[in-house]
Amino acid sequence: MEATTLVAFCLVQIFLACSQNIAQDIVSTKSGDVRGISLNTTTGQLRAFLGIPYAESPVGDLRFKKPEPKQPWNYVYNATSLPKMCPQPDVYLNKYYYVNTKNAVSEDCLYLNVYVPITNRPLAPVLVYIHGGGFIFGGISMNITDTTELSVRGDLITVAIAYRLGAFGFLRTDLEDVPGNMGLYDQALAIGWVKDNIESFG
Repeated sequence: MEATTLVAFCLVQIFLACSQNIAQDIVSTKSGDVRGISLNTTTGQLRAFLGIPYAESPVGDLRFKKPEPKQPWNYVYNATSLPKMCPQPDVYLNKYYYVNTKNAVSEDCLYLNVYVPITNRPLAPVLVYIHGGGFIFGGISMNITDTTELSVRGDLITVAIAYRLGAFGFLRTDLEDVPGNMGLYDQALAIGWVKDNIESFG
């Protein structure tokens, strides 16, 4: 009986500790509340807010169009897992980065990751990371584009942004429906989101 009581007590304490950690990782932005997670790196700790949407999903009528800002939400958005990457040729990721794109890509890919070091300073400097790849491949969910150590070692907030690639991001025609450089407009909108919201993260 005593052993059962002890186990129950320990489980309650663990639950309360987890609840406190989750509560501490909720940030209010102009888009809505987001819940992040605490991560340990080889050199320290940080808070990560993964897969925050900064634009409406660029599908259907919004495909090949300039991005539209994400409409605010009235719930706590669960930003605790890496988002899917934008569509791109499998050959690059499979050959060079060993990423299986079978379940890793989606047209719904306009998200950003925010990494916040645990620091005593009131406002940390911010670095926006735009991944390379020749506008053809890449993403913010690969190990090679992980900026967690950069945040901890540099004591700064890093924001990694995703943008449309290939034809989805850079196809251009003489038609108004396909203005071209959609991927660059994605980047501009993401940077605008950072400007408007990053102070909430510290």
